[in-house]
Amino acid sequence: MGPRALIALLCVVNLLIGAAAGVAIDRNTRFGGRGTHRRGPPTAERMVQRLTDELELTPDQAAQIKAIFEGQQAAFKEAMAQVQAAAEEVRPRMDALRARTDEKITALLTPQQRLRFEELQAEDSKRFGGRGGPGWGGDRGDPARVGSESRSRGPDRSAGGR
Repeated sequence: MGPRALIALLCVVNLLIGAAAGVAIDRNTRFGGRGTHRRGPPTAERMVQRLTDELELTPDQAAQIKAIFEGQQAAFKEAMAQVQAAAEEVRPRMDALRARTDEKITALLTPQQRLRFEELQAEDSKRFGGRGGPGWGGDRGDPARVGSESRSRGPDRSAGGR
């Protein structure tokens, strides 16, 4: 498989992984697919209003359901904190996988191709807010990592001299 085909394959894999993650998140969000999570976390009032509109709740039902939602907010916040902590725990492993992928790709490229590959990485980093996919550099959204990929590949990287 040629370098271009490998890069294209990595792009497709990254796209599929992103799409699958988006679908999973959407399906696991209360009222998934309705966009309630795009305006910030759903409030008890918003959720009760939606149920009232959809189910024609009585005022007594709405008050009881609101109390249920409010009672679950602390548990939800705790669960979200655990999810964020787990994501931070996995980030270094993902970054290491991306770095190894980049190294394998650049080992196959000519000096001119390496320069263009680095340009593509920089473009994608800007386009995706610092979050590149497999084989695509960037700071991954972590300000502490800005430029660390360049240092790990050696000083002659920008000159294309590998």
